[in-house]
Amino acid sequence: MSRGARAIVPSTLLSLGAVLVMLLGPSPAYAGTAPLQTATTRVSPAKQDLPSSSPLLSEAATSSGPPSPIGTPPPPSLSPWGNSPSPQQQDASSVPVTGTDLAGTVLDGRPLATDPSIVVPDGLAPVAGAKVQILPSGPTTTTGANGTFKFENLGPAGVTTIVNVLVTAPGTGSWEMNAVPLYPKSPTDPTAGNSASVLTVILRAAPQVQTYSPPSPTRPSNYHSPGSATPDTYGGGPCYPVYSSNTTTPNTIRVYDPPSDTVTTYDFKFYIQHVLPSEWYSNWDFNALEAGAMATKEYGWYWVNQGSKNGPAPNGQCYDVDDTNSYQIFNPSLSTTATTQAIAATWDWLYRQNGAVFEMSFQATLTGNSGEGCGAGTNGSVMSQYGSQACANAGYYWQQILNVYYSGASKVKRSLHK
Repeated sequence: MSRGARAIVPSTLLSLGAVLVMLLGPSPAYAGTAPLQTATTRVSPAKQDLPSSSPLLSEAATSSGPPSPIGTPPPPSLSPWGNSPSPQQQDASSVPVTGTDLAGTVLDGRPLATDPSIVVPDGLAPVAGAKVQILPSGPTTTTGANGTFKFENLGPAGVTTIVNVLVTAPGTGSWEMNAVPLYPKSPTDPTAGNSASVLTVILRAAPQVQTYSPPSPTRPSNYHSPGSATPDTYGGGPCYPVYSSNTTTPNTIRVYDPPSDTVTTYDFKFYIQHVLPSEWYSNWDFNALEAGAMATKEYGWYWVNQGSKNGPAPNGQCYDVDDTNSYQIFNPSLSTTATTQAIAATWDWLYRQNGAVFEMSFQATLTGNSGEGCGAGTNGSVMSQYGSQACANAGYYWQQILNVYYSGASKVKRSLHK
């Protein structure tokens, strides 16, 4: 995946980029991001070309990036606050009741520079009174005592809206995220209609600018197939796992970020909440999201049990996973309520093979065709992301979807969980 989300970009160029998006349409990363339709019309998600000779894979097993869209849905709209009234300026009767929302929490991440043992997010203090603004000249709010904020009805009903967000607070560097997707709410489909975007803003001493984009496929189809851990992982090497359980979810997971060469410890559920919307699309059927929630949870859990595939990071620190498609795409800044609800609905369940948590691998398709049917190309060990949506559209529940793709797995209700 291209780690564009970590790149530092001058703010003037970003403002010009926002204007270009309005004039010319979205970048390729967004060209396939589909607005949520009604309950009877599911739009398959975002951007990726699928050459038949090399299927694009969005998970570690055959990793490459999330699936590409079916068809050519209309592009998302960028809210041109400079040219139209903001929600705060509009008459109440003109604000759409099914518009797009944005909520979030602002945290003080400066202690992470000197204490890598801090667990994110609970180990960071909330920042009260931080200024949160929709760029370039949109509505502004400030965080409350618990560091939270919320905007309602930022965009028109029924379409995905793209906004840029700036957060500032005294004593910290600014935080800016561009191309934040705001997923629409649907009054006719409550299971998929609660897909507000949620930001976790971690302020540092230095300014940060990132651009959100769906991950781009960069790995060949045979990259990190299931079970491809190095001997060091299993042989008691320097990064032998410090936690292992087949009944109790881990409390934390150590995530390596290659561009910054740093390892950060995250709350495990927080990690899954920020993997699922990067791997599955929030406007998919809820049963497809639940199947994805199970796969991303067990995949991360498996690697906490095993330790990393490749031993220590270049900086010498041990980790369980990295945040690229070598494992699972992880963006700690963005989650959605739809994917978080899917995780909550399945959290007390696990699947095991031979009594053990297993590497629940997944990829964009199993046939190279984003329109493949439920179960097409199944091999018993890897789930198709597009296939999970096809199964859900055919009426399958999440348990049935997993049974289609994983052989010999048994569902267990956990008596112990964290």
